[in-house]
Amino acid sequence: MNLYYRKKERLLSAVSLVLLTLFFGCARQKAEVLRPEPFVLPEETVPYTIQEMPVTLEDRYIYGKAYLPQDGNNTHPTVILAHGMGGSLSQTEAFSMRFAEHGIAAYAFDFCGGGENQSSGDMLAMSVRTEADDLKEVIRFVKEQDFVSPVSLFLLGQSQGGYVCTMCASEPDSDLAGLILMYPAFNINDLSNEIVSKAGGIPDTGVIFDQTVSHIYFEDALAENIPEDMKRIKLPVLILHGSSDPVVPVEYSQQASQLFPNASLILIRDAEHGFFGPQTDEAFSYCTDFITTCLN
Repeated sequence: MNLYYRKKERLLSAVSLVLLTLFFGCARQKAEVLRPEPFVLPEETVPYTIQEMPVTLEDRYIYGKAYLPQDGNNTHPTVILAHGMGGSLSQTEAFSMRFAEHGIAAYAFDFCGGGENQSSGDMLAMSVRTEADDLKEVIRFVKEQDFVSPVSLFLLGQSQGGYVCTMCASEPDSDLAGLILMYPAFNINDLSNEIVSKAGGIPDTGVIFDQTVSHIYFEDALAENIPEDMKRIKLPVLILHGSSDPVVPVEYSQQASQLFPNASLILIRDAEHGFFGPQTDEAFSYCTDFITTCLN
């Protein structure tokens, strides 16, 4: 009888050991899937291709392009680039091409109603919330692509695109590796309040950043609590801002860097609202350092 129980105990122990091994093996495998792949910048620039990859939805069309490194790797860290108000993906192209040359895939797109671009929509129907909806669809679309490395997706937003990227990155299921903000338009709420106050209420149309928008824009801007969005973002955040920006005073990025739990602010000397020439090279260098640090 004792022999029987001893055999039974040994059998149960063996079964338990197998189950534990399977459990921890699966846990390790899952952790490996969720861990970003280490990334090292190539020593020399690599060739790349540009592919038109629009996002077609039932109610709108979002035009986009993918900039894909041809370096022999199947997957790459990927940056989604969001342009500023009234612009198009051409505003971000200098960075998209540089990323691809350095082994980082890029996806740039036109916001709907964003201005002179190839997406559907009208400027008078555009707001920070409609643009956030566009960006969420783009993120979903890009995550489905085979060229994206696991847990290696970044957002890069310029001006109002930076504001919108902040909104989306604050979502609990954003699943991003990091957030890059270039001269983010965190003065949108203050400017909207000023316009509404002068008009004695929300106007049917108004002008902000030299663009004519409708009451939808002001309603959505005033309803968004962007400081609270910042506080919720645990991701690493890099903010790049021109020291001489006349459109968005640098103080807004200085305040934001204190609200984000994990942010770094770098000022580009003498840059205004945009980076050009050597300023682009300097800003790009900070971006690649940031991405490499996040992934390694």
